[in-house]
Amino acid sequence: MASLNGPQQAFEGEQSLTSEGVYVSLTYDELDASKAMARVKSPKAGAVVLFAGTCTHLDGLHDTTRLTLGAVR
Repeated sequence: MASLNGPQQAFEGEQSLTSEGVYVSLTYDELDASKAMARVKSPKAGAVVLFAGTCTHLDGLHDTTRLTLGAVR
């Protein structure tokens, strides 16, 4: 179900990018966390991290234009 209070939708459904060891998916629809985590589960992974949230106007003055995530091997 699409969010009624969220931003104007730029696309329908899901937009995904996959490369070796990486899976990124964007959607305006309700997130199925179990399905998303199952997609990236691996015995080689020490953990699976899922960001599920909204980042907007954290300081009240500027739009959030990007998130930077890091990993340690």
